Amino acid sequence: MRDEKWLYHLLAEIREKYFPDTRGNTIKIKFGRPSRTRLGSITLRKKGQENRRLLRNEARNISSDDLVSVITINPLLAHGDVPDKITLATIVHEFIHYAQGFNSAIEQNIIHPHRGNIMQKEFSRIGLVDLYFFQKNWLKENWISFLQKRHFH
Repeated sequence: MRDEKWLYHLLAEIREKYFPDTRGNTIKIKFGRPSRTRLGSITLRKKGQENRRLLRNEARNISSDDLVSVITINPLLAHGDVPDKITLATIVHEFIHYAQGFNSAIEQNIIHPHRGNIMQKEFSRIGLVDLYFFQKNWLKENWISFLQKRHFH
């Protein structure tokens, strides 16, 4: 069943298998609201105040023990017609942002998270370049029709 337990399992598997040395603040994962254009996102929050995003300058004054990164996944990815690999690739994508210091307590090591094919390079570095291209191709070939069948356009 594709629920939040499933998301947590995928996140734990990704972290353990592909990012074992990446440790920063706590990470949570959840389904958010449906979107045509956004598969996932990552935000930084203060523990106990997870409903409010932190601005970058606010996060600097908070201990990493008091920070939580929240990965939000488009609930349309829970649908049975969407391959599991699409959700997996989306979580990997968001975890790459986390590992690069975007919306996490890890020191940010690049300025632009998508410039220069950084995602493709990172997927390749961890041995998941095939997953990267599978997601890219599946979305190009299927996403619009998937949305139209569900009257979500």
